[in-house]
Amino acid sequence: MYNASAGVILPTSIIGSLPRPSWYTAGLGTQSFLEAMMNLRYREQYEDAVSVYLRAGDRWSRHRHRR
Repeated sequence: MYNASAGVILPTSIIGSLPRPSWYTAGLGTQSFLEAMMNLRYREQYEDAVSVYLRAGDRWSRHRHRR
């Protein structure tokens, strides 16, 4: 880690797509994202998938900074 960024949380972003988990079966179809979020099944699967990727990134970041 660089001294200039030690202890500073740096925002990150992902460009492109992440793999879809096998349990993520809901799809947008012809709906907009906002319309799909009104559907309980879609919203729950979407939020669970986002949570999985955020936790995985957090674990990777914590492991990387322990070195």
